[in-house]
Amino acid sequence: MVKNIFLCLILAIANITIAQKISYTEVEKEDSKNMNVRIIGKFGDKLVVHKSTKSEHYFSVYNNDMTLHEKIKLKSMPDRLLNTDFVKHKNGFYMVYQYQKKSIIYCEAFKYNTVAKLFEENAQVLDTTSIPQYTNDNKIYNIQVSDDKSKIAVIKGYKKTDKVHVIGVVLFDNLLNKIYKKLHLINVDSRNNYLDEFLVDNDGDIFFAKCYSNSSYETISKFDLIKVPANGDSLRYVAMPNEDKFLDEIILKVDNANKKIISQTYYTSKRKGNIEGIMVHHFNKNLHVSSKPIVNKFSDSFRVEAKGINNLKFAFNDFFIKDIFVKKDGSFITTSESNYTQNRGNNGIPWSRYDYYSSMPYITSYDYYNMGMRSWYWNGWDRQNSTETFISENIAIMSFDKNGNLEWTNVVHKDQKDDGADVFVSHNVILTGGQLHFLFNEKDRGDNLLFDNSVTVKGAITRHPTLKNLNRNYQLMPRRGEQISAREIVFPCVYKNYICLAKLEY
Repeated sequence: MVKNIFLCLILAIANITIAQKISYTEVEKEDSKNMNVRIIGKFGDKLVVHKSTKSEHYFSVYNNDMTLHEKIKLKSMPDRLLNTDFVKHKNGFYMVYQYQKKSIIYCEAFKYNTVAKLFEENAQVLDTTSIPQYTNDNKIYNIQVSDDKSKIAVIKGYKKTDKVHVIGVVLFDNLLNKIYKKLHLINVDSRNNYLDEFLVDNDGDIFFAKCYSNSSYETISKFDLIKVPANGDSLRYVAMPNEDKFLDEIILKVDNANKKIISQTYYTSKRKGNIEGIMVHHFNKNLHVSSKPIVNKFSDSFRVEAKGINNLKFAFNDFFIKDIFVKKDGSFITTSESNYTQNRGNNGIPWSRYDYYSSMPYITSYDYYNMGMRSWYWNGWDRQNSTETFISENIAIMSFDKNGNLEWTNVVHKDQKDDGADVFVSHNVILTGGQLHFLFNEKDRGDNLLFDNSVTVKGAITRHPTLKNLNRNYQLMPRRGEQISAREIVFPCVYKNYICLAKLEY
């Protein structure tokens, strides 16, 4: 998913040494490696983690040395639980969850303090939706939080008719006081329109993209940016010129410091063509005037660096935008990763980036949007398929000026693959010491070892040695890690048949 971490913290290039301290939690016999772990955050000297199976939910609270302080079992959660989100704030956190009871989908929230104790016994109902039939479809609510955590948006969308879609928004402040509840009708030109990539800024304004696709949902021919203003009832539209290009998935980013919205997408010159470069739009959040798109075509040298001389033409066909880091002056850094699968049960036919469009538009069988589901081939954590090999390769890093012009590029080289599951591949990014640190596993004599490549604001890459005190018995999951302070990141990890946690300190 795109992270809301501001690169304004990068004020100078700093030389730091590789993290020398790593600590692990004790293994608990109830914590099987198949359970779900969510790292909520650090409050003072306590770390709060949510752990769950299909039937049980509980919080584990750890001390600064990663010893267990307290384990709190949650009261019974709904049987048809569809999704949970955690919203951290300075006084604790909210657990926002969706569940289905008969033909009603509920979105509710529990309020917890900094040591995972309930503020109130009963959950707060944020919204409910009646669906026309009893089904097993996924969540219909998208939970968005502003960068400063002052606004929480609960968003749902559905298709009223082939020519009218509806967006419902309930906006809350950081105390879960309701600010407004609105329904908006959006006219569409055909069945091939869909709405995607919802964001909320610090003022409470909602932004999303209205995409126009062809009949096969292979590429995007054009898109509009739509704003739901916090103050006012009328939607604002701006058409995004595309310079006669065919567009990939639209990625939006709020630049709250400069009151701007940034959109990025890979592009091709023909339908189902090879990725040629990246297109950038940037404009004032009031959407008064559409910006002229900046079309950044990739150089051959960048293509060779990203994928090798033998794949020059197809170099970026399996790259997907992952993160956008905005600097204080409005410039930004974008990262993109090569991700694909090979199906061993189908003569090894590789996955194509156009395969993910087969699920568009994101409409369930009862015409509600399947909200919050990106079209990347890895739509969730811990995807498993016994016939697939999950492959994650190089990370492309691109720096843009405040107008969207490409300034410099570089590549972090890696080669990861795993059979049957994706939990140990891909990467995470930690921002510390004035640099971006890319953390990822690579095989060494059959074991996954954690590597750290740091990148300065000028694009220089340093490949650090592996951690000196890394315990090879613990298999870390970098992609699922969370940065909990300026110099700390926590990862889930597997020890034998159990899941536990590891903390890295820089």
